[in-house]
Amino acid sequence: MESPIDPRPRLAISNGDWVLVGARCPQCEYRLAAMGPWCPICHSSLDAKEYGPAGIVWASTVLRVPIGDYRPPRPVAYVDLDDGPRILCHLEGEEDAVPVGPGTRVELTGLSQQGDPMAKVTA
Repeated sequence: MESPIDPRPRLAISNGDWVLVGARCPQCEYRLAAMGPWCPICHSSLDAKEYGPAGIVWASTVLRVPIGDYRPPRPVAYVDLDDGPRILCHLEGEEDAVPVGPGTRVELTGLSQQGDPMAKVTA
């Protein structure tokens, strides 16, 4: 039996920085967090594109219930990567356990032990 496809964004190291390995439509410039067969907006073929490593927080919260292998409290944020798509990141610094304000600058720092994108506040 084949293992299911992992829907989480894929990060990789590029030029010493963690980046999102995504896609971009050359026709309408729509940005995607993952490669697909075609653009969901205009149905053109997609080009591979790297985004990040930095971005700004769109919204955040602190998870206060256990989810999977994560123990609470767990800060998470939707991050709009510079010139890229929005992705969900787990934030470093769970000991603080406070939401991060919209517009806060963050930087991708890798993957959690569970394979989720991680980011830290930079400013």
